[in-house]
Amino acid sequence: MKSTLCAFLLLTSIGAGADTTPPTAPAQLRVASVTSTSVTLQWKASSDGRAGSGLAGYDIFENGSAVAFTVGTKFAVAGLPSSTAFQFAIRARDKAGNVSALSNAVSATTTGPSCASYPATPSGLQVTSVSSNSANLLWSAVTPPTGCSVTFNVYRDGTQIASGLTAATYNAGGLLPSTTYQFAVSAADAFGSSELSGFVNATTAAGGGTSGGFPGPLFAPYIDMLQYPTPSLAGIATTTGQKYFSMAFIVAGKGCQANWGGSYTMAQNFEVNDVAALRAQGGDVIVSFGGADGTELALACSTVATLQTQYQAVIDKYDLTRIDFDVEGSALGNTTSIDRRNKAIAALQAAAAGAGKILVVQYTLPVLPTGLTAEGLNLLQNAIANGVNIGMVNVMTMDYGSYYDPSQMGAYAVQAMDATISQVAALYGSTKTTAQVRAMIGVMPEIGLNDVTPEVFTLGDASILLSAAQSSGIGMLTFWSMGRDQQCPGTPVVSGTCSGIIQSPGAFTNIFRLFTGN
Repeated sequence: MKSTLCAFLLLTSIGAGADTTPPTAPAQLRVASVTSTSVTLQWKASSDGRAGSGLAGYDIFENGSAVAFTVGTKFAVAGLPSSTAFQFAIRARDKAGNVSALSNAVSATTTGPSCASYPATPSGLQVTSVSSNSANLLWSAVTPPTGCSVTFNVYRDGTQIASGLTAATYNAGGLLPSTTYQFAVSAADAFGSSELSGFVNATTAAGGGTSGGFPGPLFAPYIDMLQYPTPSLAGIATTTGQKYFSMAFIVAGKGCQANWGGSYTMAQNFEVNDVAALRAQGGDVIVSFGGADGTELALACSTVATLQTQYQAVIDKYDLTRIDFDVEGSALGNTTSIDRRNKAIAALQAAAAGAGKILVVQYTLPVLPTGLTAEGLNLLQNAIANGVNIGMVNVMTMDYGSYYDPSQMGAYAVQAMDATISQVAALYGSTKTTAQVRAMIGVMPEIGLNDVTPEVFTLGDASILLSAAQSSGIGMLTFWSMGRDQQCPGTPVVSGTCSGIIQSPGAFTNIFRLFTGN
């Protein structure tokens, strides 16, 4: 190629006449495309003027050296090594041999080799542990073929239950107690999927009940999954010993689409591997829909069917046995969306039961020391009427307003708990015992400084609530939020990353972990 270029330069110099004016420099050089072995360049044509000898073509420069000549305004530099950076420029040449100034320079890096092989079949699949509702699987990692990256798929009784896993481990949840299941795995890359591994059987332990496999009573603090950096659930479990979390919040993204806080769709597999790693430690998660910010899915989805589909997508993505609906603000007064949501939830539970699974449903609702508001009670009445099996009524004991003493948040939390027990008992009448009603109640303070200043929930308030919760027989304690369980640097403020009070890191978690069952 270079010898051809030299011959052309000689011929054009011999044929030069009186023309000594160079053509204009090529403009707007850009990289049109890149492969593993080539870079295609494109530019705007030069001109040689009316009195010029005419444009002959363009010299192509790669990393400062002329490597090719072309008469067009698009050229593919081929024969390049993969995964390598290059810089290109071009200049115009007229028939008299005059050359222009160099164009703008552009850079490009060739891609890696393309994936052109199936991955090997995973081996060594084994069941490392089982509970009443889950089985933990482990297998040997697969070496990716050249140019490929490998993920794993998991199958239960012939049906795929997980895909896109990057770790060679998976906790299969949502299982029934005392039941035998058959599992297999496959590997996948951009070229295709391997054959299934050998099958292994797992028989779950006895027990389970209606808690979705979670301990009871339960402490599961909320964790804001949109904080930066993204919290590591498995890392927190390793550091603190706390293994159960309420992940917040799923809202509507673009239209009727389940989305993590408006930032991550289900297709992005947000925190899927982290949840699997947490389950491998014996923990689990509750995913919470709604919250104070964003658009709640029941407001964005216009039909029960589309709403149910979005909820189910989240349940399937994270293999959930327990979900939470945080309904507050304007969503709590929207009776149309309340009815739509409750019908969809009832359908979700029916679908889970039909598949032999358990789906525990929680409602997280605003409360006053005097109990649930009328809107909260209306939501629960509608849920019961629509056939929802309510597993937990979790009350937000926070942000009461100026009428209440801001220094009595612990006492108010206990009052709100007792009042809610009475209200839920009245909803069910004789169909539930007192013990069953109490086991349905959860309490959720906002630790430290509350959003409504000057309310403050102190470490002393946490001890007051813990004692009352243990003696009352309620089912759950939680708080907002795990990221706030530390002292603020500098001036105390209401923040999502600190409590605004003097405390040691994890002080609230250490108190609430004493709640029976964790």
